[in-house]
Amino acid sequence: GRPRDTGIKNSIAVEFDTFFNAELLEPYENHVAVHTRGYRHPNSANHSFALADTVEVGDLGRDVHTARVRYRPNLQLDTLFSETFQTTGQASHFLENADFANGGMADWGTGMGQLEIFVDHMTNPVISTPLNLDGLLDLHHGRAWVGFTGSTGYGTYQTTDLLTWHFRALREDPLYHPPVVVNGVGAFACADEELCVHP
Repeated sequence: GRPRDTGIKNSIAVEFDTFFNAELLEPYENHVAVHTRGYRHPNSANHSFALADTVEVGDLGRDVHTARVRYRPNLQLDTLFSETFQTTGQASHFLENADFANGGMADWGTGMGQLEIFVDHMTNPVISTPLNLDGLLDLHHGRAWVGFTGSTGYGTYQTTDLLTWHFRALREDPLYHPPVVVNGVGAFACADEELCVHP
């Protein structure tokens, strides 16, 4: 569909799309995609800002479908070799933004998790993409709003019914490895004395 020109800031969107919009650089098929611009900018449906997308789904405009979105704060290494693992240049933006160019830490510098999208088959995701939710969004003590929205393209219509849904919080602590400090000057201390430049 054709969303509003201004997206929701500080958001991540999982898109189930049945209408082709060439101006949004979408794949020419029914597709599922994950969009975000982090907490600094309004989200966008343009696929330049997609972390991942797939056309490996059935006709989303017909029948009843079951979907599941799962976030894991710790990246499962076997996911890297999965057929559904993918990422785009938009993900690399979050590995190099913020104060990274000046030697600081990027938004995703504290670790990596993964977002998985399942459609109709709840054991095999159609998308697995790397993501650090805590670094991506400006959360209040790890809390966020979850909601639904829908739209169609110009001159088109579609009825989308959400028949049932539930939310389950996964209480899994993310792994954290403090960054290595190059010197012990000031309030910092080296994480590993053998790796300090100036002991």
